[in-house]
Amino acid sequence: MKLFTRLAPVALALFLAVSAGAQCLSPEEVTKSLGLGSQEGRVVTSFPVRDLKNMCGYVVQKSDGYQIFYSNGQYFIFGRLIDFNRSVEVGEAFLKSMQTLPEAERVHLKTFADYTIGHGINEVILLTDPECPYCHQLEKAVTGLESTVTFYVILYPLDQHPAGQGATRRLMCRKSTLNTLADYSAMAEKLTAEPGIIDEPGCTVYEKKRAPIAEFFKKNNVQPAFPTLIFSNGYHISGALPREVFLKAIEQNSK
Repeated sequence: MKLFTRLAPVALALFLAVSAGAQCLSPEEVTKSLGLGSQEGRVVTSFPVRDLKNMCGYVVQKSDGYQIFYSNGQYFIFGRLIDFNRSVEVGEAFLKSMQTLPEAERVHLKTFADYTIGHGINEVILLTDPECPYCHQLEKAVTGLESTVTFYVILYPLDQHPAGQGATRRLMCRKSTLNTLADYSAMAEKLTAEPGIIDEPGCTVYEKKRAPIAEFFKKNNVQPAFPTLIFSNGYHISGALPREVFLKAIEQNSK
């Protein structure tokens, strides 16, 4: 409800803009109209709602996942929108399609992994930031599952996390064998506490990997949040999942 409270006073700007035409507003237009700050999240994409004139859904990316709201220029709606003809919740169906990578792209993404931890039959690509507390929360929650899950860990710190960037540079340049995600998490937290962005002598791995990963996300319309998990069927979700939720996601999204 905090996000709703934040948006309500400035909703009129969005209504007037949407009502001016049938096309959905761009994420940038909506974010600007609603005056969203980093704490509230940002609008990352929009989609027209079938059979409802001028109705668009807007996806807000927050630190703990996604939230959807709708507007047709007259109403500002938070909540579930059900399509009874298809027996689906409109927002959930869109997120499902938005959050599924094609197999070839998922396999390509694995090549960016900085660590392969575990040896289980179930594969999970983990996008993480060494300075992200939610990432460490997830990493510690799922440790001990390495016998049933193979984790492909990709380091991708936020631009506003200089300590995370510094830790990433060190981690990429130091070859380490890690047995559990908890081992990685402890090392990342230790290095994040060290000040400065310092490259290991002669090591330029960070610069070489950063741009191709960013281009991959852009090509596949992936909006990275932290942590992000990509399962073996290509479905990806974000947030510090509790252990039982992670296990359920594995069950539902493994090949």
